[in-house]
Amino acid sequence: MTVFKTTVVWWYGILEAIVQKRRKVLVNRVSEACEFLKENACRAHSKRHRQKGIHQYGLEPAFYAAL
Repeated sequence: MTVFKTTVVWWYGILEAIVQKRRKVLVNRVSEACEFLKENACRAHSKRHRQKGIHQYGLEPAFYAAL
């Protein structure tokens, strides 16, 4: 699944909660979006990035998706 094509799935809920001024719903939607992205937005070439990209300098992402 290409994550950028699914933006409407998670972004719309966040925007709706903001417009409706529903803080608890907003917090839930952001948490759900983070989980969704964590599971589905893996780096395409993580092995290559560890060798030649920014990861070669020891920087690591804040969280990893389950492999």
